[in-house]
Amino acid sequence: MTDQFTRDRSEKLTAIYETYRAELDGMPVGGKFMQYRWWNLPDPLNGTWMIYSLMLDDYATELANIINDLTNHAHRLRAWDKVLAGLDETGKHEVSHEFIDTLGTVALGQPYAIKSRFAFAVGNLSHQANQAVDGFNWKDEFPDRNLYLNEIEIYAAQWKKQLTTKRGYDGGAVFARDGKKIVWRANHPTTPEGMARYDALLKENLTAPMKMELWVSDADGGNAKQITKNNCANFAPTFTPDGKKIVFSSNQHKCDGRDFELYMVNLDGSGQEQITNFGGSSSFPEFSPDGKKLVFSSSWKTTSRFEFNIFVGEWVD
Repeated sequence: MTDQFTRDRSEKLTAIYETYRAELDGMPVGGKFMQYRWWNLPDPLNGTWMIYSLMLDDYATELANIINDLTNHAHRLRAWDKVLAGLDETGKHEVSHEFIDTLGTVALGQPYAIKSRFAFAVGNLSHQANQAVDGFNWKDEFPDRNLYLNEIEIYAAQWKKQLTTKRGYDGGAVFARDGKKIVWRANHPTTPEGMARYDALLKENLTAPMKMELWVSDADGGNAKQITKNNCANFAPTFTPDGKKIVFSSNQHKCDGRDFELYMVNLDGSGQEQITNFGGSSSFPEFSPDGKKLVFSSSWKTTSRFEFNIFVGEWVD
């Protein structure tokens, strides 16, 4: 028979849950849901690609389910956060134990599940695509069994393609939104002394490029072109939403200094213009999904050397 303490506790938790449901129902979902049909394949589809199409449908649906579950869980946790704000420490402990712990544990594990299923899908789809393109001549060691995250990379690694070949440092590559271009930062030593220092650091698995230029190429590495030539530090490039220009951080106004501002340049290196003039260091620009806002970090108006804040501004072409 249920005792009074248990009945009182149940009534209390029921009332709290009703408050949570009211918060949840009244809150907009703080994120976007992934569509289930987000890819495009030729129509009609060649018969050799039918298996690929079926696999893509299954994997994409599964991936969308996991991502949408995470969006829902994050939405629920935000609602619980509002409810917890009005409870005392005992109430917070009870609610966490009864409702939140399991929800939070599941949500924390989902990014790994997304990564795992994405790697699994990419490995299997790449294998099937290669079979469809050249079923008679394509050979690999892909096994006829399910592979897990720690196994898939062993087989998929053989399909990697090196995009840059110049001796030196290449890093921080970013794709344009349409996937047709990439931009990255690079330092290719041109003197014997510079190359010797690069080789010495490389033996220690280190690199220290202080002067970096920006390069743009097609997605497969073809038609590579250097678009900055100021012999300063240019980094953190990103494409504008229309893919026609690149926004990046540079200290070209005070070369070799610690002050960085945001600049914009055309894909051919022409038409460069300065976007910010805050003083200090402004970097890591990125556009919002709808292309209407630009976010970046900056030390503008900070009071200590290693302090940075995040800024968001309206983007006007």
